[in-house]
Amino acid sequence: TVDGKDTDEMQVVQDDTSNTKTRTINHEQDEEMQEAIHYCDILKAYANYATYIFQKFNRIEADFRSIPKIQQALIPSFEKKLRTMRACVGANQLFIRKILNERWVFMGSDTINYDWVMRKKRSPSTGDMDKVVSTLKQCVRDWSIEGKEE
Repeated sequence: TVDGKDTDEMQVVQDDTSNTKTRTINHEQDEEMQEAIHYCDILKAYANYATYIFQKFNRIEADFRSIPKIQQALIPSFEKKLRTMRACVGANQLFIRKILNERWVFMGSDTINYDWVMRKKRSPSTGDMDKVVSTLKQCVRDWSIEGKEE
């Protein structure tokens, strides 16, 4: 560290052919790459919102179908409610897509290839998906008539 900033370090590594090599590690670039990976993970979570929620709905519907018809009859509005919720998820995904279309604004690095990072096979975690749902709920509370009182 020089003047409080991380500097490049030399690291000795051994490759598969038992050759010893020296490579330079730049901690600032490592931090920038980790930040880019995290950012892209968030983008992927938002892009997968509808798929995630529809999978949940499919499980709920399957559970509902597995109970006896007499118990299903106690919730006559289930089908209609599920259709309404699916339509709302579709509208949410359209809203999210508009935001994601502007993602390039935050990808202003000369050293990170964001296209490469986005192509990495990393699936959004359940925790990331729950954060997406929570953020959408917060948007409703902040921006809708229903959330005006809050």
